[in-house]
Amino acid sequence: MEPVAGSLLAPLLLAGAAFSNHLTDSYGATANYWAIGLHISCWIAQFVGHGIFEGRAPALLDNLVQAFFLAPFFVWMEILFLFGYRPGLQSRIAKAVEKEVDKFHQSKLHGNGRATNGKIIRTIASLALSLAVYKYAHGDPDKQPLLTRWLHYYDSMQEDFKRKTYMNIKFVEEAGKDRHLFETAPFVGHMELKFPE
Repeated sequence: MEPVAGSLLAPLLLAGAAFSNHLTDSYGATANYWAIGLHISCWIAQFVGHGIFEGRAPALLDNLVQAFFLAPFFVWMEILFLFGYRPGLQSRIAKAVEKEVDKFHQSKLHGNGRATNGKIIRTIASLALSLAVYKYAHGDPDKQPLLTRWLHYYDSMQEDFKRKTYMNIKFVEEAGKDRHLFETAPFVGHMELKFPE
């Protein structure tokens, strides 16, 4: 959609992924606990903020793709607009947002309470679903979260892969030694092989 802005964002995303890997390597499951806790706290704050200050449900309930992919990119575009990036695009987006805000205010004036109640119910249902997923993730007898169990499984697969790779390297080295021994051995002449009688 916006190749220049996306190219500017890519190094930040890669740096964030590298830093997340560093935290996981350094602190193990503790880093995951903090990340999941912060993530859940921010989602709750977003629901509360939308309910109190905007009086409407978050975009998450209308469109998951918009909430997870387009909204962060929209925030990135806002940051770029602060530095003077593409003022024409900024004015077009501002006009489109203004139209949407006017439509929202008009729907509130005409008493569109049913839709608001439906969104509130969906918000409560999504919070209940989030709690159910959280409980399921902690349903292991060892009391390890689901993500931690997945990471341990991935680590065990890596260890198995390292062991197999090490064995393959050893087999190749032995085959190389045998070949070298065969090629450098002195020629002893003709050898007769007989079957035992």
